Amino acid sequence: MVGEGVCVVRTLTGHHLYCEPPLEQPGPRGGGKRDSADSLPEFIVQMGKLNYTLGTIQYDAESPLNFPLEAQIGLGMGASIVALIVLIIVLIYRRKSKQALRDYKKVQIQLENLETSVRDRCKKEFTGK
Repeated sequence: MVGEGVCVVRTLTGHHLYCEPPLEQPGPRGGGKRDSADSLPEFIVQMGKLNYTLGTIQYDAESPLNFPLEAQIGLGMGASIVALIVLIIVLIYRRKSKQALRDYKKVQIQLENLETSVRDRCKKEFTGK
């Protein structure tokens, strides 16, 4: 046990005990204030009716998930720059796609005009007029 929390045993040998403590520091056993220095949770090993208190435990104040402000600002700026680059690429792609569509329509109109011209010429040559 770590205070009120359970330390899950992972390995137990003749000389070693390895357990996984709770992610957040639990309160001391039997209540008490969490913020005072003398009320840290105790590390207690229980085997049957035997209880061994090995001492108190204090977790680090800074969580591993708690990034410094500079890192948060850097990540935010990096994400903003990446988002801006992606936006620019999407806008360029859309512009190029629209330009390609316009060029395709121009070629299609030219082809239709050429077909009409060839048809009219063939008609004229065939009828002799």
